[in-house]
Amino acid sequence: MPPEFDWDDANTAHIARHNLTPIPVEEALDDPLGLVGQARVVDGERRWVTLGSTRTGLVLRVVFTYRSGRVRVVTAYRATPAQRRLYLTR
Repeated sequence: MPPEFDWDDANTAHIARHNLTPIPVEEALDDPLGLVGQARVVDGERRWVTLGSTRTGLVLRVVFTYRSGRVRVVTAYRATPAQRRLYLTR
């Protein structure tokens, strides 16, 4: 079963500043070849970072957490060239 996502005006507006919408971000998080690592704890909340690809091949870096059993995207943006190389050569 795919994860349930927690989107609202705040996080959709934030990723829109990076010219992204929820659909490609969800695709990157659903990437079975994605690289996931723990980013850090912020305000007592554990956050993870993922490098994942969309269906069109765009590699994104997504920071997310879990709230009430749902995936809450904190931020997402296009991977840097170094991050893209890391994703492609793993």
